[in-house]
Amino acid sequence: MRPLKLVMTGFESYKDRTEINFEELGNRGLYLITGDTGAGKTTIFDAITFALYGSPSGADRNVEMLRSHFADENTPTFVELDFEANGKKYHIKRNPEYERKALRGEGITTEAANAELQPDGQEPLSGVSKVNAEIERILNLKKEQFCSIAMIAQGRFQQLLLSKKDDKERLFRELFHTEKYESLQNQLKSDKSQALAYLNELKLRMGEALSGFIFSEEDEEAEKINQIKNSSYVKEEDFEFLKNFAAKDEKKLSELISQIIENEKKLEKVNGDLQAGSERIKTEEKLTAAEKNLSEKGKNLEGLKEVVTRAEKEAEKLPGLEKEKTLLEASLKKYEEISKKEDGLEKLGEEIKTAEKKEIELEEKKNKYEAAIETAKVELAALKNAGEKASSYEISLEKISEEEKEIKDIEKRLSELIRKKEELVISQNKVEQINSLVVQTNKKYTDLLRLFNLEQAGILAEKLEEGCECPVCGSKDHPHPAVKSSEAPNQTEVEEAKKEADRVSSQSTSLAVEAAQKKTEAANSEAEINKLLKKYFSSLSAADKELASEIVKRKESLQKDYEETEAKLLEEKKAKFRHEEIEKSLPEIESSLKQTENEALENNSKMAGLKAKLETEAKNLEAEKSGLKYKTFAEAQKSFMLLENQITQLKGAFESANNNRNDCEKEIENLKGEIKSLNEQLKKTQALDMEKLNKEKLKLYEEKNSMNTQRDSLSERKGINQESLRKIEALIPEIEKATDRYNMISALSDVAAGSNRGARGRPSLETYVQMNCLDLINRRANLRLKKMTDNKYELRRRVEKDGSELGLDLNVKDFYTGREREVQTLSGGEQFQASLSLALGLADEIQDNAGGIKLDAMFVDEGFGTLDSETLNKAMRALEDLSQGEKLVGIISHVEELENRIPKKICVKKDASGVSHASLIQD
Repeated sequence: MRPLKLVMTGFESYKDRTEINFEELGNRGLYLITGDTGAGKTTIFDAITFALYGSPSGADRNVEMLRSHFADENTPTFVELDFEANGKKYHIKRNPEYERKALRGEGITTEAANAELQPDGQEPLSGVSKVNAEIERILNLKKEQFCSIAMIAQGRFQQLLLSKKDDKERLFRELFHTEKYESLQNQLKSDKSQALAYLNELKLRMGEALSGFIFSEEDEEAEKINQIKNSSYVKEEDFEFLKNFAAKDEKKLSELISQIIENEKKLEKVNGDLQAGSERIKTEEKLTAAEKNLSEKGKNLEGLKEVVTRAEKEAEKLPGLEKEKTLLEASLKKYEEISKKEDGLEKLGEEIKTAEKKEIELEEKKNKYEAAIETAKVELAALKNAGEKASSYEISLEKISEEEKEIKDIEKRLSELIRKKEELVISQNKVEQINSLVVQTNKKYTDLLRLFNLEQAGILAEKLEEGCECPVCGSKDHPHPAVKSSEAPNQTEVEEAKKEADRVSSQSTSLAVEAAQKKTEAANSEAEINKLLKKYFSSLSAADKELASEIVKRKESLQKDYEETEAKLLEEKKAKFRHEEIEKSLPEIESSLKQTENEALENNSKMAGLKAKLETEAKNLEAEKSGLKYKTFAEAQKSFMLLENQITQLKGAFESANNNRNDCEKEIENLKGEIKSLNEQLKKTQALDMEKLNKEKLKLYEEKNSMNTQRDSLSERKGINQESLRKIEALIPEIEKATDRYNMISALSDVAAGSNRGARGRPSLETYVQMNCLDLINRRANLRLKKMTDNKYELRRRVEKDGSELGLDLNVKDFYTGREREVQTLSGGEQFQASLSLALGLADEIQDNAGGIKLDAMFVDEGFGTLDSETLNKAMRALEDLSQGEKLVGIISHVEELENRIPKKICVKKDASGVSHASLIQD
């Protein structure tokens, strides 16, 4: 894949349309993307990545950050890229989701994310998901793979070189998709757990089936059955033993059932005799009761006859009472009419009271409406200009809010600057401490080496003889021979001191680089803050001590202005609302006043008519009531009901007495017939010895219960044991099959997880594949590393002292010393060379791993600022070699030496407002 032309509009720091024609840079060689820190150099690669995959390259960037905050509401945000892949040309245009001004009317709308891909000479393809899928098909790369191949970023230089095993595993899983091997490991582990769980479940079910097998400790087979139930595995002969034991219960049960049937026959005969005897006793009891009842009924009949005689005498009063009732009933209608007229008079009085009350209410209502109209007119005149200042107050509030937001951003940046300066001080202190340690370790090594060398001279001096040549200088005279020191160090101590000095020196270099980076970050942050401060605090900078208090004062002033303006706006809105409310309500109040006056006139007329009617009807009613026996209709009606109840009671008493006498005579006749029938039944039956029969029945029932208990127990035991045997028989082959499956899966899982040998075990399947990937990357990386280091270093995967290969950690082979050591011991420049070589080797391997794809363009981001001249030259030669063969390599850097040696450049600058601009220059 080769980018041909890139267009950015409203994208990150690029506000205006920016076009970069990569074809003008040629199709091979190096070019430089240069500019100050934060100018927008890496954004160019971000834009290419976004155009292809819909998201930027860095993990710290997200799609929501892509819309340039410099762009106004009319400026769109999009990226266009022309590129060539596999001999074909393509044009892609993509925009993120962002808010823009609505095309019609006022307000803001959301522009949906979209993408359009057009192959040269073909119909375009639209839609984010469709375009994403087509890009992956064309390039044969996921986004993560593309970024790792096309962009060698500064942070990733050392990530692969120095990261721990777990970090490398995650990176390799992402780039080489080795997660399928981890999935296989996890699946085998899960299958092993499931197989073991299933086997344990079967064993548990076997234990439950055995625990359900019933027997008695008195059984002669009890000891053997206990042994079987306590075992973890049931053998075939054990199963046969349990079956034979269960068969004996079936024979016992058959014999017991025969005994129960014989008992039932005997019990049936005894129950028949007892039932016959019981029936005779019941007949005798009924006869005695009937004779007693007949005697009592005869006595009751005499008393009932006397009651009938008394009722006949009381009934003689009925004719007189009937006559009185008829007369009173005729006069009740007159009483009822008078009562209704009295109710009418009372109702007229209530209506008059209601009219009088309404007269007062309408007068009060009228006064209230007149006062409200007068008040509304006065208030309406006072609110004539209400609401005119609301718009200016709203604009003021927006300006205050915007200023508060910008000052909060300044505060946030100041806090971040303080944190960065504190980190810088800590980092600088560490550098001072480590530099002091460097001096100490170097001095210790130098002193030990000097003493060791003196020791060598002393050893030689012991063997010198006058007249014999010195093996060092050849002199035969030895005026001042060296004396051997008793405190001189040995060679091992000297070598250990050198290792410590080299380690501390390497650590000093790393800390110095870190401190320099932090200093640059702090300076850049302070410069950005000072630009922002010019707008509101022109005379102050981030370093001024009084800045914090000035910001507090400014915030307090803004808060006060906001509250005052907001209060004024609220009052203005309230006044406007009140003016509109009065204008709307005034006609309604006037209409209500007119309606109230009309209602008062109607009420007064109605009240006069009601009073006249009440007076006339009251006089007429008094004339009608004269000459009546009772004062009210209620008293007359009560007297009528008393007469009616008295007549009803007399008639009911006479009728009830006659009915009771007739019923008693019928019951006497029925009892005489029942006594005759019972005597005839007793003559047909024979008396039996009930006590003897009951004893015999009790004995048979006890025998029956005992046999039933034995039968139920045997039957239950038989059923439970047969069910247990059925379960045991079914589980035996299942357990054998599950055991075989668990043994097989367990062995496979242990091999895949690398836990099948020794305490350290073997590498897991995924780690083994990743180790091979790392070996392939090392082969490619070492071709460049050896060239950059004049064949001094070679990267090797670390092998433990016991020969095990369990990790992805790296060592470096030093051919000058012949020893292998950790990559962390390399100096800063050497680590850069190793990291760059490894990153380029990784890019080569990913391309081959993805099907031998070809990327004709690559970006290398920073990392050159800490290199000395010689190391920089070697790194540049490696990149120049990389750019041979139709590959264009862009180096993102602000190192001045690179600007002088690379003629083709894309210069990126930020103007005073912070907007980025890019231009292509060829020296």
